[in-house]
Amino acid sequence: AETTDHKPSLERERQRVEASGMELHTTVHDDDGFVEERLCVAGEDYPGLSMTRSLGDLSVKNHGVVAEPEVSTWTWNTDGCTTSYIVIASDGLWDFLSPQEVSSMVLDLIS
Repeated sequence: AETTDHKPSLERERQRVEASGMELHTTVHDDDGFVEERLCVAGEDYPGLSMTRSLGDLSVKNHGVVAEPEVSTWTWNTDGCTTSYIVIASDGLWDFLSPQEVSSMVLDLIS
């Protein structure tokens, strides 16, 4: 099962932080078309966060960036498997690799 990233591209997340004093700065990179979204305090050029929830970043706690997690539950079906693995990682991994790529890497490492 996968969860949803708390990014400013999610409408509900963007609306929440904008209502609390943040603004979204969007840059489209000419070389590859990558769209970069960064949140800054309204009228400022900092901190440039790419997420709407964070454990740290105290400078924006009064501006809607919260540490409150979104909790997901799902049925764990092992289909007769005796060993299962959970990969818990941050955007530092998931922004660059798909769940399928990570699964393949884990399976290669443990085999």
